Amino acid sequence: MKRNSIYMLLLLCISCVSADPGMTTCTINKDTFDWDYKNPVTFENDTFNVTMVINRNSRNIIKEIYYKYSMDGEPSAQNFLYDSYDICLIDVCNKSNAEEMFLLSRFSISGNNGSFYPLSPIDIPAEINRINPKGISKNVYNTLAVITVTAAVIVVATSVPTIPLPYHNESFLEKKEKKELWSGMYHSTKYEYEDLIIDKNSIKPLSCKKGIIFIKKGAVAEGSRMKYQKD
Repeated sequence: MKRNSIYMLLLLCISCVSADPGMTTCTINKDTFDWDYKNPVTFENDTFNVTMVINRNSRNIIKEIYYKYSMDGEPSAQNFLYDSYDICLIDVCNKSNAEEMFLLSRFSISGNNGSFYPLSPIDIPAEINRINPKGISKNVYNTLAVITVTAAVIVVATSVPTIPLPYHNESFLEKKEKKELWSGMYHSTKYEYEDLIIDKNSIKPLSCKKGIIFIKKGAVAEGSRMKYQKD
């Protein structure tokens, strides 16, 4: 009976789950997304030939729920961007025989909902903080486990003779505490962007530059047109 109580105590201790990481990093580049190459939007003037495609994010209700529950994975961080912006890949080609400057501030998307300008890279979120449902669930689970362990300790302590332990010997729970048993209420995600179309893009003669732009959600729709203001 006494031995069974000790085994039960050890099993309850092991049942505590480790904490979620407080911060993760997500890299965003043109290979991150699935692009809708079947429905490009094109534009051409005397200097530039521009082709744009929007990301094609297939919606899956099960994945959507999971990504909103588990914040510490890259798919969840990517999904936040999907839900917040229209993310497009543009290919800007310089048709002239001279080096040209493509300015993001002169580029716009127009449609039935009006005209929209891409976000400057400095306005794209570099870090976000979101409430952490999975971490909160772990805290609830671990709290119940600790309460159960405490109750089991009391039961075992009243039924097992006192065993002298070496000085400064750490208990299993103390070691678990040092391994960060408790998760934060919020999870931080830091974005690292690659392949962005920046505010000023120098393009060599008869060359192209391909990169990502972020636009207000819903700006790009069927029938959208691109414009580029002249000097």
